[in-house]
Formats: sequence, C-alpha cells, structure tokens
Amino acid sequence: MQIVQKKPITAGTRHVKQLKKSLLLKSSSVFKGLVSKHKFSVGRGKHGHITSRHRGGGTKKLLRPIEFSNEKRLGVVVAVRHDSNRNSLVAVNFDFLTRKFYQTILTRKFIVGSILQSGRLKQPYEGYRTSVDLLPPGCILNSISFGKKEGAKLVRAAGTQGQVISTGSFVKIKMPSNKVIAVSLKSFACLGRVANEKSYLVRLGKAGVSRLMGRRPYVRGIAMNPVDHPHGGRTNGGRPSVTPWGLPTKNKFRLRKKAKILV
Repeated sequence: MQIVQKKPITAGTRHVKQLKKSLLLKSSSVFKGLVSKHKFSVGRGKHGHITSRHRGGGTKKLLRPIEFSNEKRLGVVVAVRHDSNRNSLVAVNFDFLTRKFYQTILTRKFIVGSILQSGRLKQPYEGYRTSVDLLPPGCILNSISFGKKEGAKLVRAAGTQGQVISTGSFVKIKMPSNKVIAVSLKSFACLGRVANEKSYLVRLGKAGVSRLMGRRPYVRGIAMNPVDHPHGGRTNGGRPSVTPWGLPTKNKFRLRKKAKILV
C-alpha cells in the first residue's frame, strides 16, 4: 500500500499521512452478506464499569467476519478491502469447493486473482495455509493457531511475521516480539508475511481522529488528585513510579516468564 500525504488545507490535515485506498474494494451489493452490524461497548464490563482505561466513545463500525478456521479450501482472491476493526487488509475469496464467498487476512504479495489453498499440503506456496509440522525451519508464518480445531490466534497484525526455528515433538516459533513459543504439531499457519506493512507510517493528524477511533486521552498520574492516583497532588517525590493500583512500573530486574508449551 502507498502512503499519501494530504494537502495542508486546514490545521487538522497538515500532518496527515494515510493509506491510499483507491485500489481497494468499495461497498458493493455483491458482498453485502460479508458485513454485519457491530455493537460494542469499549473498555466496559458486563456491569458497565470501566475495565480498561482510555477506551470509549468512537463511531459505530461494521464487522467483517474473518474466516480463521483450518478447513480444507481451494479458492481465488476476488477483491481486497479495508477493515475498520484491524490494521491489516482483508481478502475476499471465492471457494470452489463450497461455492461461497469468505474473507481472510491478506498475505503480502497477494493480488486479485491469486489462488488460495488450505489443508495438509506437502508443497505449500506463500499465502497457503497448512500444518506447521510440514514446514522446514526458517519458514515465515502468520495467522498461527494453537491446534487443529482452533482458529488463528497469533501474528495477525499488519506487517507482522513469525518464523519456524525447529521441529521435534513440538514446533518452536519465533514471534514478532522475539519471544519463542512451542506449539503443537497439529497447529496450522499461513505462509508469508501479513500485508499492509506500511501501516505504522500512518499519522492521524489531530486528536479528534483518535477520539473517533474509540481512544480517550491518557492522563498523567501527577496531574490527578491524591484520591485518584498514588502520584496525585503534584508531589514529585515520596514513592517510586507506580500504576493507579500501586504496582511498580520501573522495575529493571523483572524477568520474563518461560514460554508455555501450547498443545
């Protein structure tokens, strides 16, 4: 995707950098069944209490259901579209076996007309979905599942990738955070890197766009009252930096836990 900088007509568009979406699919009556209404309450629990800070508001979004299953498929990419709920692009595919449309996360170097296939493939190509035990060390992966019956849970963001390190009784995969995890031999994954790797270059330009996306402003603890935060009351000393619940935030000797084996 190409990054486009807007003309500085107003102060809000002076620093805006966004993705060029002219080549993406616009709203079409053919794919109306692939979009559903998305009702959500961000950052709130079932009782309406705040469970995650700095979340709320925002505009209503349409949910584009993504197919994360590991079923056997043979299809072709019909169109590429934008999803307001994720930063990666979505591929609209047509399955020749079931004769239905379905959507998946787009892999890099995939264009309209590319063939998609999933199953236990002995010679998979980039973008195909197969079992991880058939892949040699060094393969680049995305959309990794924890087992055969579970859908893709890991490495789904734009431009991310995982890498197979070794195979044995388990498959060790290096995550985008450089953490190494061990997954079952029955797990599935897509070959290649997730598309839209330039999404990190996007600049919103003003705070109002961030509010429309459901993000509320962060407030420093020292700017609060003592009843709201341990740093409140504009007193810069007295205790180390902590969270609103009193947990230390600048512990230099915190060790990372060992990776769990996910069977």
